[in-house]
Amino acid sequence: MVLNSHLIIEELIDLLNEKIIRNQAPYKKAKFTFNHKLCLLEALYNDDIESWVYHSCRQLNSLRNTYAHILEPDKSEEKIRAFLNVSYRCNVKLEEEIVQHLRRLKQSDSKNLCLIEIQQRHYDSTKRFPLALRELVNNLLVILE
Repeated sequence: MVLNSHLIIEELIDLLNEKIIRNQAPYKKAKFTFNHKLCLLEALYNDDIESWVYHSCRQLNSLRNTYAHILEPDKSEEKIRAFLNVSYRCNVKLEEEIVQHLRRLKQSDSKNLCLIEIQQRHYDSTKRFPLALRELVNNLLVILE
C-alpha cells in the first residue's frame, strides 16, 4: 500500500508542477527525485497548499524509502505513525466516538481496558493509513482543479 500510495502522490505532484511549468519537455525529461519534485511544488505553490501537505508528502517519501531500500525495515511502524500524525484528520464521527469512549472511561472500573480499546479502534495504522492518504490526495486534487 505504501509503494502504491507514493506513486499516486508522485503522479499528482507531477501534474501540479506541469500545470504551472510552461515548457514541460525538460521537466519530463529530467530524472527528478520525489524530493526534488516536492521542493519544486513548494516553490511554485507556496502557501496555496497547506504546509501539512508538504510535510505529509515528506513523511510518506521517508516511509516509502524504508520499504523500498531495506529488506526488513525496523522503523516502519514508527514512520507510519509519523505519516499518520501529520496526515490524518479526524472527522466528526470519529471525534464523537472518542468522546463516548472517554465518558465510559470515567464510569468504568477497568480504565486500562477502555484505553486499550480506544487505541486499537482509533490508532490502528492499517485503518488510518487509507484515510490519511485520502485526505492528502483530496488536498492535492483541489489544487489541481
